[in-house]
Amino acid sequence: MVLNWRRMARLLGFCTAGLSGALSSADVRAQGGTPGTDYRSAATVPVEWQQFAQRTQQRIGEWLQSEDEDVRRFHAYLHDRAGGEAGAPDALIVKIWIAADGKIDRVDFPPLPDARANTDLRIILERGRIDQPPPADMLQPLHLKVALKRQ
Repeated sequence: MVLNWRRMARLLGFCTAGLSGALSSADVRAQGGTPGTDYRSAATVPVEWQQFAQRTQQRIGEWLQSEDEDVRRFHAYLHDRAGGEAGAPDALIVKIWIAADGKIDRVDFPPLPDARANTDLRIILERGRIDQPPPADMLQPLHLKVALKRQ
């Protein structure tokens, strides 16, 4: 039996790269990622930065709904661990650095309890490309909230 993973994910109610409010889930920092004077909350950044962060979250959602093996395995991990003590967290804050050509340059996120799931998520994100370059003056990394729980 061939499963349609995109449909299965929708049926299970997994939310991917959810947007909440007016970008309250995306923040930006300077290249080093250290809070301080270079830190900017989503509410205070230029509109172009907010739009790019929204587009980035949209693309992550698309990648997490694709039908390749890494995504299937990652969804299986989420499904198998849902509600358990060693389960996946409800959401991850993912730090993303994006190159001038829109290619994901680097990602960082708190480790999941499963090494294979960490590898799969890293592969899914790092092979991605945003269909536009980031604004030239945008601070990085972007801090995006990726929801992993059932809704």
